[in-house]
Amino acid sequence: MKIPFLDMFQFKEPLNQLKYVSPYAFILESNICLLKNGALMTTYQIEYPDLESSSANDIAAVAALFNRSIMTLAQNEGWAIFFDVKRIKTKEYPAGTFDNLTGWLIDQRRAENFEKFGEHYTSKYYISFVWQLPNDLEEKGNEIFFKDSDINKKNIKQNKQTKKNWAQKRDLKAVQENCNRFLDDCDKIMGAMTNKLWIHHLDKSELFSYIKSCISLEEEKLIFPDDVFFFLDNYICEKDVQTSMPLKIGEYYVPVMTVNDFPSMSYPAIFDKLNRTMQEYRWTTRFIPLSRDTSLKEADKYQNKYLAKRKSAMTALTENFLGSSIGKENQGALAMAGEASQINEDLTMESYVLGYYTSSLMCWDKKLEGAKIKSRKLQQIIRSCGFGVKEETLNNFQAWQGMWPGNVYANNRRPLISSETCSNIIPLSSAWQGNAENDFTLETCGSSTPLCICSTSYGTPFFMNLNVRDVGHTFVFGPIGAGKSTLLALLMAQATKYKDANVICIDKQLSSRAFMVGSGGVYVEPGKDKVAFQPLSELKSPDECSPEEYNESLLWCQQFIEGLLAQQNIDCTATMSKTITEALRLVSEKPTKDLTTFQQYVTYQDPKTGENTIRLGIEPYCAGGQFGSIFDADTTTLNLSKRMTIEMGSLMRLSEKAVAPALFYIFRYLEKLWNVPTGERQPLTFLFLDEAWLYLQHPIFASFIQEWLRTLRKKKVFCIFATQEVSAASKSSLKETIDQQCLTKIYLADESAQNPALARSYSEFGLTDSEIVALSNAQMKHDYYFKNPLGCRMFSLDLDDFQLALISSDHELLDHVEAQYGKNTTKELAFEILEATRQKYINIGKDPHLLDYEKYQEMLGAY
Repeated sequence: MKIPFLDMFQFKEPLNQLKYVSPYAFILESNICLLKNGALMTTYQIEYPDLESSSANDIAAVAALFNRSIMTLAQNEGWAIFFDVKRIKTKEYPAGTFDNLTGWLIDQRRAENFEKFGEHYTSKYYISFVWQLPNDLEEKGNEIFFKDSDINKKNIKQNKQTKKNWAQKRDLKAVQENCNRFLDDCDKIMGAMTNKLWIHHLDKSELFSYIKSCISLEEEKLIFPDDVFFFLDNYICEKDVQTSMPLKIGEYYVPVMTVNDFPSMSYPAIFDKLNRTMQEYRWTTRFIPLSRDTSLKEADKYQNKYLAKRKSAMTALTENFLGSSIGKENQGALAMAGEASQINEDLTMESYVLGYYTSSLMCWDKKLEGAKIKSRKLQQIIRSCGFGVKEETLNNFQAWQGMWPGNVYANNRRPLISSETCSNIIPLSSAWQGNAENDFTLETCGSSTPLCICSTSYGTPFFMNLNVRDVGHTFVFGPIGAGKSTLLALLMAQATKYKDANVICIDKQLSSRAFMVGSGGVYVEPGKDKVAFQPLSELKSPDECSPEEYNESLLWCQQFIEGLLAQQNIDCTATMSKTITEALRLVSEKPTKDLTTFQQYVTYQDPKTGENTIRLGIEPYCAGGQFGSIFDADTTTLNLSKRMTIEMGSLMRLSEKAVAPALFYIFRYLEKLWNVPTGERQPLTFLFLDEAWLYLQHPIFASFIQEWLRTLRKKKVFCIFATQEVSAASKSSLKETIDQQCLTKIYLADESAQNPALARSYSEFGLTDSEIVALSNAQMKHDYYFKNPLGCRMFSLDLDDFQLALISSDHELLDHVEAQYGKNTTKELAFEILEATRQKYINIGKDPHLLDYEKYQEMLGAY
């Protein structure tokens, strides 16, 4: 007796299991997925240009590049290309771990604002190449998965020799050679695009994760085991799939839509609206290019088809009966035949090739009604771009299969279009969001959290990291009043999320004072505070160190003395350099190493004047001189701190001749922070130089800054320069150094950016015409433009009153706080600053609740 509800046989049928329709076999060592039909697949992640900061010519150039790439592949049959876009919700705000109250408070506030905004979305873009092995090799690849009719498995087990012969039959050497050829072809294609696009070849684990996410809808990082062989379909097809309408995968309803009609003309990045969609979706475009010869044959078929439709059967009979043409022709058929003729001409001129195009989208929601709403929204966007789109019903499972990268058979609607048209209607633009995980900081500090999470348009966050690999040097350009100091102060606060990080600021006008006071850092003002330097204390005694260390200290002291002479407009000759070295050797053996002692031992006579030019040149910096109280001390009174600001404004007001020597020594003195004993972990250091151009343009700095920046990179120091003088920077001898060493540049809004002279300066630092226009239209103190080799993006800082109170320096208010609690006490005064600002708001009639901080005091258990 058969009991229907207990008949489980149908669930044991292999064909009812998803893994049996999966095209994936296993992943090879070389980042290749071998498909069950014997084809090969590899995948790249890619970042397209940002349409908001790219010109139409830039996007068109990328489209032309894809067209040429497709034509290159089409020289041989058997290729398919999958363009894939995934727009997904971002996870929770990536909060950091802070060692100071101010940094923690600011990050808590930013996390709250991030969540209050609502849902955030990021987009990921992939290109997969599929190549069908030649027929004889395909058979050898297929033997891995299918039974060999000439071999009896039972006999193989019984006869070892037969088993050996059976294994030898599978000659996979030729397959390996074709794998290498396949990778070479793909790398050549993608390598030609690296000048315009960021491209990353997925490794085995990333490819495994990507393939699984295309079937399971789950974005997760998986580790591909190197020591275990397994078939992919056993691990990626774990979700229950119901072929209902709409499709249901796991607990999600998944409508699938297919593009089925085209506008009369297209242009590059025609689907850019999808990048601004505030919902999750996946969009896959499959293009199977035909060779030039096959394309010509297909075009001929279309031409003959429409030529045959010029006249109806009745017209043809009438003309045959009359023996003359009556001139009645189908004008529509003539137009289509003419278009086919033009295609023939373009194919002959090798302007493009033809291919089969399938483009499908899918969205998902746990509620049926929610899935329908999302589907209708996507369809509206597609139709607004001039395309027709249909939500799949009975064909939804096949359409979903057609979205799997590597599946070249399912949902093959086969509309024939040109590779040129295809290059216009694939994803060509993106909203670059930076890297959500920073591998360099993970290795250095144990945290992969991005430096700062900012906002952009349409709910796409921007994960700002200054570093490109291990190079974090950055230059910030912008006019006065555009928000430069606020940006720097925020970056200082955010930098403290990295364990043991040093945050040092060489400042002007104490713009970083609020952060230093609130975080328990220190700030000093040489020339105003009782801060004095002993530069020659860097000179080591020959008996206390190795010869290499001694010579290095000697060389630095010589450069410092020559720098003092340069400030007094004294050119140092070779004889003078030798005299300076000899005097320093004498000083190195003395217990007191200061400029006065050096002045006593230096003996030199100028051949023209007969004077000791060296002694006269350094006299203003010795005791009793104009700057003697600063540079000729018995000891350096500058106390080092992990968070400190050195204000240069007082020195600059005193004299520019004191700024460069002071900075030269300060840099040397600060090296103690990042020079750690061998074997200890090197901390990350953020060195900010506000208004750096005022002192870095000096010749003595220009001569050594390139080597100095290279040295700092090796010590894991990020140098962040900031200046208002864009024109001066472009004309300086340091311009080439900035371009080479400062890979990241941040531009502030500048309404004068299109001024011809200023525009030339911006273009010399790498901005295109469209980027300069975007900069001139940006809002000051709100918009910032980030650019480095990894990408570019206009972003905003998302600051509110609470954050501004902790990073914007209201000096009158800070004076009041320090009058109560003291200066440079290393006590963290963040709450005190907020309370003082709140009282100020009350006095001026502004809402004081904007600065409420009591809930954060309750959360300090977490801090």
